[in-house]
Amino acid sequence: QWKAWARKNCREGSASVAHRRQSYLEAAESLLPLWSEQANLENAARLATARADLDALRIRKAEACRNFEESQRIGSEMRQLSAELRAEQQDLPDLYRKLVQDVLKPPQPTLD
Repeated sequence: QWKAWARKNCREGSASVAHRRQSYLEAAESLLPLWSEQANLENAARLATARADLDALRIRKAEACRNFEESQRIGSEMRQLSAELRAEQQDLPDLYRKLVQDVLKPPQPTLD
């Protein structure tokens, strides 16, 4: 009698497991559209974030390029002005020497 009871419970248990498995598969199948929709929404959000990051990076890159070009222009102008300043400074001692010689030169008598 206990063998019959065990077989009956085993068959019922097996049938119950098969029924639960089938119910799970049906539920999962009915949820697949929702899951794929959710996955698409998450992917779209990640895509929008990546696109915004790329745009921000491009803006920063363009700004860095403008700053670099401006730095190059200013540096070039600074080198040019520095060269002009050195050239002007080289002439200055000679000019001062001539000025001192002129000031210290004895006055020439006038013929009146």
